[in-house]
Amino acid sequence: PCVRLTSESGAWVDCSISTPLTLFDGSVVYGREVLGKKLAVLDRSGFRWEYITSVKNIGQKNVMLISANNQTYAAGGDSDKMIFTHNSTVIKA
Repeated sequence: PCVRLTSESGAWVDCSISTPLTLFDGSVVYGREVLGKKLAVLDRSGFRWEYITSVKNIGQKNVMLISANNQTYAAGGDSDKMIFTHNSTVIKA
């Protein structure tokens, strides 16, 4: 299953519920657990931390597994507003 995460400025990314996401405090949660928490966002104004205001179930989707050497990378549905994510991992649903 996948979710669409949307930040307070409207940045959004579709990801698996098992995608690890690094929070402002350095801890890691998964896509389905990030509502109301701060994630890194990158847009034309630069880098900052924003609250995730929506986590919407979008059903089964194909996802890309991108190797970033265990680092985060910016991704999203709008190249002018992106959210930082990790590769997905296997967790129990």
